[in-house]
Amino acid sequence: MNFNKKIKIFLLSGFLLLILSDIFPQKPKEPKYLFKIASEAPDGSTWITNIRKIGKDLNTESKGEIGIVIYSGSIMGDQSTVIKKIKIGQLNGATFSSQGLSLIYKDFAVMGFPMVFKNYEEYDYVKEKMTSYYDDEFEKRDYILLCWTEVGLIYLFSKDKVNSVQTLKKSKPLLIEGDSISLALFNEIGTSPIPLQISDVMTGLQTGLIDTIFSSPYGLIAMQWFTKVNYMADFPITLMIGAVMIDSKLYNSMPENYRQKMKSAFRTTFDNLNQKVRDDNNNALTAIKKQGLNILNVPEQDQKNFNIVCNNVAKNLTEKEYSRDLLKKIEDHVDNFRKNKK
Repeated sequence: MNFNKKIKIFLLSGFLLLILSDIFPQKPKEPKYLFKIASEAPDGSTWITNIRKIGKDLNTESKGEIGIVIYSGSIMGDQSTVIKKIKIGQLNGATFSSQGLSLIYKDFAVMGFPMVFKNYEEYDYVKEKMTSYYDDEFEKRDYILLCWTEVGLIYLFSKDKVNSVQTLKKSKPLLIEGDSISLALFNEIGTSPIPLQISDVMTGLQTGLIDTIFSSPYGLIAMQWFTKVNYMADFPITLMIGAVMIDSKLYNSMPENYRQKMKSAFRTTFDNLNQKVRDDNNNALTAIKKQGLNILNVPEQDQKNFNIVCNNVAKNLTEKEYSRDLLKKIEDHVDNFRKNKK
């Protein structure tokens, strides 16, 4: 075979391979480290959008070795169900609320006690002081705290006017199943909440099974609950914290540089996201006011009464169930912040 003929065969072979690769494209190689993460946040929300972006960036930086698949909108079940799926390896992580985090490290629930934080500044200060402590506590339980941020300040929304301990006592409040903190609050007030899963809240509001809920303004819109409430008490009760947690097994199987890239990507993104979450909540509140939401003033005496109730709740919970030492540590940080601010 002469040289020119060999060249022609080589070029023809290459051309045929290109055609075949277009007709029968190769299946993309699955990432070596594939993290399957569940979330109750709806698709298109800020959280889901940013986690997908992080996954895409990590996949590019690791040349396809790191991947993230996210299951949004509670399709993997509630947070207790998701934890079970993580334990058996069906999932590798999830986004969690304070309640979900306390299912892994029980005393984390102290961060969500009512009236622990009065504003974002107090929370930011405590977060800075406590992050390394919580990193260690979750790692002891085989989880990696990739990042934590807030869902927002939580207000009381209702169909009828609820802006005091007495009016809350007469309402039909929602209790998310497994939320022992809110249950203790309702018990102290003397009202009987209606336990429901997140997926059943809208039906509960539509049927009148419940008429009062705790939520951030953005959460109210994201879940479409704003269409079924008429009032908001202008008095933040707590600050709901969110986090992304993954099983330490898969995370620790990665090279050190991959671990650092992943944690850094999540922490940087979600630290920067804090202001956007706050802006989203402010914008959401403006939007639902335009839709007819009425803002109820909470008189000073009613605020004091509610604070007394919350102090009793914290005392009872830390005597029976949660760490008094941890609550004291958080309260000391808050007190220091308030003193320094004066």
